[in-house]
Amino acid sequence: LVGRSPADPAAIMEEIDTVLAYQPTVKAAIDMALHDLLARRLGVPMHVLMGGKLRDRVPLSRILPIKAPREMATLAGQLAAEGYRQLKLKLAGDIDTDVRRIAEVRSAVGAQVALTLDPNQSYDAKRLIRVFARMEPQDVSLIEQPVPAADFAGLALLTRTLPVAIEADESAQTVRDVFRLVSERAVDVINLKITNLGGIRRFLQAMRICEAGEVGCRMGAAFGPALLQATSLQAACVIRHLPYACELSEHLHLRDDPFTPLPVEDGCLLLPAGAGCGIGYR
Repeated sequence: LVGRSPADPAAIMEEIDTVLAYQPTVKAAIDMALHDLLARRLGVPMHVLMGGKLRDRVPLSRILPIKAPREMATLAGQLAAEGYRQLKLKLAGDIDTDVRRIAEVRSAVGAQVALTLDPNQSYDAKRLIRVFARMEPQDVSLIEQPVPAADFAGLALLTRTLPVAIEADESAQTVRDVFRLVSERAVDVINLKITNLGGIRRFLQAMRICEAGEVGCRMGAAFGPALLQATSLQAACVIRHLPYACELSEHLHLRDDPFTPLPVEDGCLLLPAGAGCGIGYR
């Protein structure tokens, strides 16, 4: 591909799809680089290549890793004080401890912060239905991937049964997965990650499927440098139905990031006006 013009990223990516089958993260990196290069050559923000922005800011959600309930509550209070208005609690499948985690975090942040849960596939559907009555008083907004990735029927049962939004993450690794989830109306929301799907082209395909099926989208956590943060922000700004905050702060876990991250203002990322993804090297 050396020396090839980036004028048609789609044509190049069709070739790469064959050469790098089953390597979605590698394909995503190439795809994002081609879109960024083309946007910079055209002198436009990357979102223009995706159809144009629908918003100028995206609220952020921060992740609370699995720790003792009191430790999670302390971190939640710190993040709320920094201006974040949505937090995601990682859960472990231990019912009593998980219920305490949720209750202590809610006590620490008050009613103004939305709480979402991510059991990371540690429950089965009927078990979660039984325990949700103990979680519901804490005003849970969304539950991400509570059941194993292959359990589409379990997701559908929870979506039909529980009075809370159910989101697919590990179940939505490909565009075909997204199509199945939407066509079967197995979930209310799908966590879209450019790196998992294999690039911006595949992200846009998945987003349009969700849009056609009236299923919400969200940009979930993808660990990488600030370059990924900026590109994901460009993508988030073209999503029509974005009912929940996005997880675009994972670059904060890295040391010596070669890119200058976009600043977080009042718990939100503001879309930059520059060409390409909007950031550069330090």
